[in-house]
Amino acid sequence: MKNGIKIIDMRCRPPYRGFLNEGYPFGLYDVAFAGLFRKMTNTTATPALLYKDMGLFIREMDCAGIDIGVAPYRAAWGDPRNNRKKTDNQDLVDLMNEYPHRFLGIACLSPVYNTLDENISEIDKFCVNGPLPGIMLEPYIDQPNWFMNDKERVYPILEKCAQHDLPVLMTFGSLPGFPAEQIEPLLQACRDFPKVNFVCCHGAYPYVDRFCHAAFIIPNLYLSPDMYFINTHCRQMYLDAANYTLRDKLMFGTACPGIPLEFAVNYYMNSGLREEVLPDVMYRTAARLFHLPLD
Repeated sequence: MKNGIKIIDMRCRPPYRGFLNEGYPFGLYDVAFAGLFRKMTNTTATPALLYKDMGLFIREMDCAGIDIGVAPYRAAWGDPRNNRKKTDNQDLVDLMNEYPHRFLGIACLSPVYNTLDENISEIDKFCVNGPLPGIMLEPYIDQPNWFMNDKERVYPILEKCAQHDLPVLMTFGSLPGFPAEQIEPLLQACRDFPKVNFVCCHGAYPYVDRFCHAAFIIPNLYLSPDMYFINTHCRQMYLDAANYTLRDKLMFGTACPGIPLEFAVNYYMNSGLREEVLPDVMYRTAARLFHLPLD
């Protein structure tokens, strides 16, 4: 909590097990790689990034006032070219057990690296009968790429999420952009599964104008711009949307470790978000998504 406002970080990657993996698509805790984002925000590397230490990371969460970190795993870390085993969602259960009430692990699934039966089994094991409150899908990170409106490989996963009220987080946005042909399949999936809440992590950057409009007219589409709210040319669009049309659809995130936690919190809270909107952006909208107490 900071200034009396609870905080949920929708894109939190702690230095824990698979989050430390390097190789395809990149290493989050590679100091040189993270430097790209430090350049964007004019910040320095934090001790948690430099030493890859969970104790330091929890301390940085506390200093920033972050109550809960939403920690999405990445199936592509288990890509065969990395010569590693598949990403194990059990790691997220262990994270939540080792640091109770601080993290919400988001199970990674993939129609490329898993069979459909394996994906459904993962949902049953870790979400329906386990503590993970949602799933992560990354159609343009997985190799080869796939589309969200794939009726054979993806729609059964979305149907399972609809049955159990599981939000679907997705990586949609990056500094170099993402393939524009991914946009309409995602919007089609949102329309075909109105009971599933879809969250575009990274805020669909750089297609911000289109997605702010889409999130306004599609009830189950949400945006979490995380670091792309900070010092980018799209900042004002996110800010205007959060203040008015997307007050209950846009959520705070850091995308740490590239962005220091305390810097991100301070930036959002002093960005021009209206006082009555801040609790929604920083906490309440995410709390509703995951059925957490609103106060």
